[in-house]
Amino acid sequence: MNYYKQTITGEYTQTFHASFLALHTVLLFLIIKYLTSYCKIMTILEKAVLSAGRCAFGIYLIHILVMRMSWFQNLLNLLCDAGMNYLVSCYLGCFVVFGISWACIYILKKIPFVNELI
Repeated sequence: MNYYKQTITGEYTQTFHASFLALHTVLLFLIIKYLTSYCKIMTILEKAVLSAGRCAFGIYLIHILVMRMSWFQNLLNLLCDAGMNYLVSCYLGCFVVFGISWACIYILKKIPFVNELI
């Protein structure tokens, strides 16, 4: 959403659509609660969620570096120029940043000395 506002107005701010953050968070919570209560979650998905939980602080620390890389900005511009909806491209960008950040932290956690620092 911030990227969308930046393309329209030219200014970068973190407050755009901040009220929708609560809506997305509640919706995600309800989906996960439903899946855990009424559906049998596969062990692979359960392991992925646990791994993301263990890497959450590292993902938080490194996601800004991933977002500031020039190729990421070029990817978002390419998606928007190709005619993709801005909202879909923003969500896709969030998943890309999360995935790359998660992969980096997961690899760093496998290194014995670095694992103790993280």
